[in-house]
Amino acid sequence: MKADIKKFNLIFVLFFFFSIPAPCRSAEVRQPVWAGIFYPATEAALTKTIKKLISKARETGGKPVNSTQLRALILPHAGYAYSGLTAAHAALALENQKITRVILM
Repeated sequence: MKADIKKFNLIFVLFFFFSIPAPCRSAEVRQPVWAGIFYPATEAALTKTIKKLISKARETGGKPVNSTQLRALILPHAGYAYSGLTAAHAALALENQKITRVILM
């Protein structure tokens, strides 16, 4: 019985792997398409923008979140001009928190 389960698992994994189109299995790293449009294009400019947003969020922030109160957090990911400050506030809520699970959609 265990041998059958192992064989099934192996067949399933192989089937799943080979059913994925070859470009999806590529080792190449896709270059960012929206760099310079929805967020800064260079690392230096991106770092500066994030630091500025975090600083502004600290100035306008509310009370710190207690780790026992925080159950879920949705961090927006639209262009920084639109949701950057909201994302910075959310990121600050995670400061000094023990994160056990992240779900990325």
